[in-house]
Amino acid sequence: MRVRVKIDVRQPLKKDTKVKNKEGGWSTINFKYEKLGVFCFVCGIMGHAENKCEIRYAMEQDDGRREWSAEIRAELRRQGGRLTSRWLREERGGRDIPAGGDTEAHPNIPAGNSSRGPQGLTWQQ
Repeated sequence: MRVRVKIDVRQPLKKDTKVKNKEGGWSTINFKYEKLGVFCFVCGIMGHAENKCEIRYAMEQDDGRREWSAEIRAELRRQGGRLTSRWLREERGGRDIPAGGDTEAHPNIPAGNSSRGPQGLTWQQ
């Protein structure tokens, strides 16, 4: 399941949360983040890497263990079977063509049925 949320990037990212299921028991939901950018695996805050982390420098000895791992990053989503980037484009006859060869790019839109989204936008599911 994918959910778009607003978060305060000055606070550590949450790795998981507990939710109550239908039977009344508790389940752990692990979070993965898309478009994470520069992220510190020591303190869990975006905007700096481990080599610039104040918490890491305050440690008497760094044993190498980290609260966060690369598993917090979501896998890249494929578009039309190819990994694409909006920065990799070729220009042909005055039009920008994605370098992957697709003539129309739809970021974060899986193939399938059409649905209506917020503000009347339509996307493929």
